[in-house]
Amino acid sequence: KQNKLLGYFVIPFVGITTKLFVRFGINKIHLLNWQTLEKFIEPKNRKFKQPLITVSNHQSSIDDPLIWAFLPFHFFINHKKMRWVLGARELLFTNKLNTLFFSSGKVIPIERGLGVDQLGIDTAIDYLNKGDWIHVFSEGKINQTSNLLRLKWGIGKLVNNSKVNPIVIPIYISGFEKIKPLTLTNNDQQIINQSN
Repeated sequence: KQNKLLGYFVIPFVGITTKLFVRFGINKIHLLNWQTLEKFIEPKNRKFKQPLITVSNHQSSIDDPLIWAFLPFHFFINHKKMRWVLGARELLFTNKLNTLFFSSGKVIPIERGLGVDQLGIDTAIDYLNKGDWIHVFSEGKINQTSNLLRLKWGIGKLVNNSKVNPIVIPIYISGFEKIKPLTLTNNDQQIINQSN
């Protein structure tokens, strides 16, 4: 469950830090056809509490928050406007501090491998039924190749179980693997060696 008080700090801190990184860092983000997204991320432009689902590929562990760096500052100040995002429980919610941080940043824990009938998907549906914005990394994991992986079924359940038909906007991310490439830790290498 989100700590709303901490959310007033976490979301602006991460959002503004990311925005400054993109603006003054060496990396640039180029957006194509972003006008549709810009229009519908603003809740007042969605009638009848219509929910928004954004769906993207997943190239790097910094895709979120980096893909939202173009948002106006007021989105980071008013955390109610920001997206909820599905995130892997085993990677993000590893201890009490991480759990507090990520849940305050509007991350919904998902148990990868449990399928679509789980608490995280049901929680996302509850937020959609309130007219909120949910972001989903449709491949279910980081993929730094140029080929998209099979999309996960959870997106279909989110769309199907929304009381009001959601607006669904696909996003394609390219080049973020150059900013934050995957690196293997010793522990990762041991797991790979054991599985071979």
